Amino acid sequence: MVTLEDIYKDDPIEKGIDEDAGLGAEAMLKAGIPIFYRDEQYPETLKGNLFIKEFSIGTKHLVRMELTADYRLLEEVVVILKEVDVSGWSNEQLLKAGHPITYSDEQYPETMMGELFVREYKTGAKSIVRRFISEDGRALEEKIRSLTTL
Repeated sequence: MVTLEDIYKDDPIEKGIDEDAGLGAEAMLKAGIPIFYRDEQYPETLKGNLFIKEFSIGTKHLVRMELTADYRLLEEVVVILKEVDVSGWSNEQLLKAGHPITYSDEQYPETMMGELFVREYKTGAKSIVRRFISEDGRALEEKIRSLTTL
């Protein structure tokens, strides 16, 4: 197996690119935006459609990303790798800690039906997301549209 150390030895520029990406990821987490990445600790993420999704409070999921034939991006949580207990936290506390919240809102009537929800981030950005069970029984989520531009 090729390690990052091997890659950096063969191509030192790659190390600089990765370090810059790390700074960008850190800024995204501070803004409360989850990041996606691959990690040698989880070899299954080194190729294909499996990634680590990390939230600013430290929660980590192994997720599968799928692009459908009609160009919709679906996300499936395969396994929770690290969970932070947020039971008892208010939505305000979650947002302040940088964790996105999901809820129904009468301002967006389509979210009052069950499958569609508002997803809100610390930055104030909001989207409509759809959570559903696929025909093969997997719990999936897709972003339908942005409600805000920042």
